[in-house]
Amino acid sequence: IGIAGIERLCNDLGNDPMDEAWLTIAYYCQAETMGEFTKSEWTNGMQRIGVDSMEGLREALPELRKEIDEDRNSSEQIYRYAFTYSLDSGAKTLPIDGCLQLWSIFLKPHWSLYPQWAQFVKEECRHNV
Repeated sequence: IGIAGIERLCNDLGNDPMDEAWLTIAYYCQAETMGEFTKSEWTNGMQRIGVDSMEGLREALPELRKEIDEDRNSSEQIYRYAFTYSLDSGAKTLPIDGCLQLWSIFLKPHWSLYPQWAQFVKEECRHNV
C-alpha cells in the first residue's frame, strides 16, 4: 500500500492520514518505509491489532489513539519506533521540524510546558536531533 492507497483507505475509514493512530498502525505493522506498507507488513500488523475488516479497523482507531494518549508504556515504545521510522534512509538524526511533529503528538498532550519547549527548540536548536 503506497501513499495513494493510504489516502484512499483513510477516505474509506473517514480518517485523516495525519491521525496519530497511523503511527500506532505503522508500529504494529513494523513498517520499514514511511508512507507505505508491504503486503506482509500490513497483514501481520492487522493480525497483531486483531482486525480483519475495514469496519474492524475503523472500530479499532480510538483504541490505537489511546495507546499514544493514555498508555505510557505503549507510548514510549511507539515513540521509539516512530523516531526511527521518521528518519531518512541512512540518517541517525531527525530535522527539528520532524522532532517537533513527533513531540507534538507524544509530549504536547501530557506536558504543560510543551509550547515553551517547542518555541525554545525553534529559536535555539541549529542541529538535527
